Parts: sequence; C-alpha cells; structure tokens
Amino acid sequence: MPVTNARYTLAVILAATLIAGCSGGQHSSPSPPTSPPTGSLQIASLGATNVTPFQPLTVSGSGFDTSGGSAISLIFKPENGAPSLTVPVIAVTSNSVEAAVPPFFDFTSGSAMSTVVDVQVVQVSSSTVSTSNLITGLQVGALPPVPAGVPAGALTALFLQASLNISASPQMANLGPAVTQYTSVLSAVISAANQIAS
Repeated sequence: MPVTNARYTLAVILAATLIAGCSGGQHSSPSPPTSPPTGSLQIASLGATNVTPFQPLTVSGSGFDTSGGSAISLIFKPENGAPSLTVPVIAVTSNSVEAAVPPFFDFTSGSAMSTVVDVQVVQVSSSTVSTSNLITGLQVGALPPVPAGVPAGALTALFLQASLNISASPQMANLGPAVTQYTSVLSAVISAANQIAS
C-alpha cells in the first residue's frame, strides 16, 4: 500500500523509531543481544501468528517482573534484515505481556509493507538487562490506508500521545533522565503532528 502523504509516512516512521527509546537506550539498530537468553526470562508462545500494525500482541512466558521495577519491551526483528523495532509493553502479568505491533516500511519506496518478524522480550531494571529466547515467524501485515476524511497527521498524533502516556507509567520511572528526554522530544513531535492535522 503506497503511503501517499509524505509527511504522514515520515511521522509514523519517526513514531516507530521513538518507541525504541523507551527501553533504556535500546534503538532500532543495533538491537539487544538475542542469544543466549539471560536469567529466567522465557517466551513460551505468541497469542497470534498473523497480526496487523497497532494490534495488541500477547506474549506468554515466565520471568516477567510484575513489581513495576522494570521496563519491559518487545523487540520485533524482521527476518529480512531490516532494523528491529522495540516497543514497550502496555500490560504485564506473571505469565504474559502485551504490546502493540509496530508498522514496518520499505525505506527505499517509502511504502508500508508486510513482513515476517521474530519476537523477543527485553526487561530492564536499574541494575540488569535480561533478554528472552526468540519466537520466530510472526507475520505482520502492511499498515492499512488512512481512512477517507481523516486529516493528515491526526492518526499519528493519537499514536504518539498513546506512546507519551506509556512513558508516564510506573514501569518507566526507573529510567530517569532517559524518560525525561524522551518525553520532551515526543511532546514536540506531537505538537508538530497536531499542527499538520489542523
């Protein structure tokens, strides 16, 4: 699906890239080590095998910190070698975590694309970084077209605001200055997206 509005494309790419900053300095490339897993953090299964961007994905496993003392994220690693994206979880229990699936883009054409990714959990506390095993073969669909009548930038602004809300969660508090800097940058991007939409 070609993304017809260049500003929309750039804003969503920036949003997906900014999400990577939530996991204590984890960025789209390079990503955290993938093997061997560290500690007792383990993934047993994914809640779906085919997903669409922004769909919640539940990951079942063990070793997840429910105390609020760790920042937990999912790493989506495209099997085609494209940069990984790291997304903070929106829910956590002792045996599962949940996060929104990010969109992926062909950076040559600027078009949204479907891809196959491997999924890993990273858990960051004030003193340790733990990574899980990989679950392979998750099919991610292409980003759907913007609905007719929706102003350019409107969906991006809502997505960024949701990311900002996540950064204010207790799980992110341990990251201190990193979260403060992320929040400042993200607030400026939200303002710019709202100006585009108006």
